[in-house]
Amino acid sequence: MDEPKKLSPLGNDQHEVERVAKAIYQVQVQSARRSVAEIEFDLDEMKRVIDVAIAESDRAASILLFSYAEDMMVEGIKRNLKGDLKGGFKSLLAPNGLLATAHNRTTLLAALRWISTETYEALNVLRSIRNRFAHHVACDSFDDKVISGMVTSLPAFEKPITEQTREKFVGMRQVYLARSLLTVYRVMHEVAVLPHAMANHVDPRDVGGPYEDRPASVHELGLAAADCLLKLVPGNRAG
Repeated sequence: MDEPKKLSPLGNDQHEVERVAKAIYQVQVQSARRSVAEIEFDLDEMKRVIDVAIAESDRAASILLFSYAEDMMVEGIKRNLKGDLKGGFKSLLAPNGLLATAHNRTTLLAALRWISTETYEALNVLRSIRNRFAHHVACDSFDDKVISGMVTSLPAFEKPITEQTREKFVGMRQVYLARSLLTVYRVMHEVAVLPHAMANHVDPRDVGGPYEDRPASVHELGLAAADCLLKLVPGNRAG
């Protein structure tokens, strides 16, 4: 004897309700994915920044990479903030503006949940490292006791990657460069995906999709980040 059909509160077949609900959700996912796919990243700039950082001193590399992280934060905020503002977006970056400082920009992204807690924490540490180098002339190396402690405290974003690959990052400088690069990558990826996932009320993992089915923009971003990460390993550098 067949089991009786499960009915929804309004008397519809529950299986049909689930089928339509799934279709509604998939429409929202596709809407978010289309928006993400339309984003254009300047990936050549990422590669140029990494090339310069590799060649520069520890102090210059830390200042350059955090400045690049700031640029990516501002770019992401500008792309996602909507509405007319008196004085335009530039007014937010003015000396007394809402986004005048790196602290304010990082805090806004975290408050809006456009970046993850780990990325927020990493940005704060990178800012502290930049400030230490900028304001203490005696600090000129990632091996400085205070600086190395900060580098060690950065989320180890590279470890899950190196556990699957042969690459190793040895020494404070290599670890700093790898973790700062991956922090910037996370900022770019999260500020591309999370706002659109939230706007469409869907799981960000469904927007990003599996590796083989990512929106083209974030797929290319991932390839560029991997290319830059390999460039940090001395044995992989050309020339």
